[in-house]
Amino acid sequence: MEVKSMPGAKREPAAARGPSPLRVPPKGSFLAHCVDALRATASEMRQNVAALPDAEKPAAAWFISLAEPRRPWLWPVWAYCDLLVRPRFAEAIGKAEADRLFSAWPDMARNQAILEMDFRRRRASKEAKQGPSPDYRDLTHLIIGAAYEEFVWKNGDSGTANSRHAAISNRLGLDDLGVIRRWEKGHFAKAATDDELAAYVYFSPQLDRLAEIGRLRSRGLNGNSFAETDA
Repeated sequence: MEVKSMPGAKREPAAARGPSPLRVPPKGSFLAHCVDALRATASEMRQNVAALPDAEKPAAAWFISLAEPRRPWLWPVWAYCDLLVRPRFAEAIGKAEADRLFSAWPDMARNQAILEMDFRRRRASKEAKQGPSPDYRDLTHLIIGAAYEEFVWKNGDSGTANSRHAAISNRLGLDDLGVIRRWEKGHFAKAATDDELAAYVYFSPQLDRLAEIGRLRSRGLNGNSFAETDA
């Protein structure tokens, strides 16, 4: 009796294919260039937090959390407080009461954040403390979403899904349009939040600016160019 292979049996093992571009952007790609730019932005925000207006601190906290999503004990205390402690209080006692409490007793919220960060640090694995392997999914989702928004804004809903996936893949320097297809059917369709959708719209105009900065950098640093084509 003939034994038929299971569907996908001849596919290359995941380990041989390497990490997903959604987790680790391909070296030299425009996607990797954008991730580096956002990580640098988060680093600058951490170092210059005292100079940030209060209105910009929520955005700064969000960027910092995206750059280091798996080790929140490394966030600034104020960012941990704004992103994790305050929302939990708001859910328990209501937003208005939480805002009043945090305004009247700022040291209480800060001490709570410090205790939680210390607890997370002590309970973390040795690998996490030493620095886990890079996982930039939060940043790549943001950048792919911005490229998606940019494409739709320029082209509307015209063309096939494959043409859309191919155009965005080329824009980001990816050689596998399936990455965009998986992002669209997975994260975008199932997990994107209203805040993320607003971030896509906000960040999409900056792609051309980042591309030009990258071109200047590649001319000044031989061999460090990225694959970036016009959408």
